[in-house]
Amino acid sequence: MSTFRLPRPPSVNNLFLTKGRLRIPTPAYKAWRAEAYKMIMVQRVGQVRTPIAGPYRAELVVQRSRGDLDNFYKAVSDALVHMGVIVDDSFADEIHLYWGDVEGCMVTVEPMETTIPTQ
Repeated sequence: MSTFRLPRPPSVNNLFLTKGRLRIPTPAYKAWRAEAYKMIMVQRVGQVRTPIAGPYRAELVVQRSRGDLDNFYKAVSDALVHMGVIVDDSFADEIHLYWGDVEGCMVTVEPMETTIPTQ
């Protein structure tokens, strides 16, 4: 299990600009990613760095603000992939989202037990 404190992520509505057929990260998203990557790197010191390569459970607690709670997970999950905490955010089997009394946000990810179906 890994837990990280991060800055409050931008809403998914504010991650990209569209120019023609291109989707370009907004300046706010670029700044958030740079800060989030640094914070993850610092918090991983001394942790096992093997990424979660299968089903996982995620919990995201976001500082209460305006906006839709579910719009904050995308930036965080993409940062976890980029930093090698998880292999692929499509492996999420459970995602729990909460407003909370935290500064920025706090994300916890943990692998889930996989079971082999019996015939």
